[in-house]
Amino acid sequence: VERAGHGYGSSTIFLILGWMGFLIFRGGRFEAAYDRIIPGLRTTVETTIYAFGIALVRTAVANQNALNYNGVDIEVNYAAPEGFLNLPGQLSARYLASWVDDQELVEATGLATDRAGNAISGLPEWSMTGSVTYDFAPFSTTLTARYFNDVKANTSATALGPNDPNYNPSQANTFSQNLWKGQVYFNWAGSFDLVEPEPGRRIQLFGVIDNLLNTQPPDFFILQSSGVGQANLFDLIGRRFRAGVRFAF
Repeated sequence: VERAGHGYGSSTIFLILGWMGFLIFRGGRFEAAYDRIIPGLRTTVETTIYAFGIALVRTAVANQNALNYNGVDIEVNYAAPEGFLNLPGQLSARYLASWVDDQELVEATGLATDRAGNAISGLPEWSMTGSVTYDFAPFSTTLTARYFNDVKANTSATALGPNDPNYNPSQANTFSQNLWKGQVYFNWAGSFDLVEPEPGRRIQLFGVIDNLLNTQPPDFFILQSSGVGQANLFDLIGRRFRAGVRFAF
């Protein structure tokens, strides 16, 4: 208990209520206050109770958790000159990469846990996305590749597997398999303009194939992830197709 209610009067009686706080009786008026710290959330409620009911309730909430990130983001864009490789049209490429060195969660109690490289509660240490687009009016096509490196499988950031130097099978926080291999996913998208685009006017056919090679997630990933955290890191559906028409008038 860190806060106290304040009042007035000649007599004062304290009644301890365990973790909730205390009541103070002063000159015919009760005052109650408690200050409860929950991991990541600190809530303070002050209540003044008169003889005929509650006159005032004041609540203050503060998030005392912290996230400390440290890493590098890389982005490279390239548009090939006209006639590149003797191809008509326009060829362009884009590359994005992220390196996460630290992803530290600091709780209100001061406990710090680094979740970098954890598949469920963190981010991969390395993740990359690259795409190549070829435009040759009225046709356009794009091939995209998404990659991430090996990630830890267990939801606990302190879990250890055979790949960890401190692995000890006799310890409760060790697992015989605690690493999922990194994967690469390919997506394809294409479009064809039925009408030459003009400002405010367009009719276009398009098609998309996600997970072009039908790459499957690791065994038991769906059960272990339970659909939380970075469950979208691995593709859980498989190859799928989309097609449609875009209109603009």
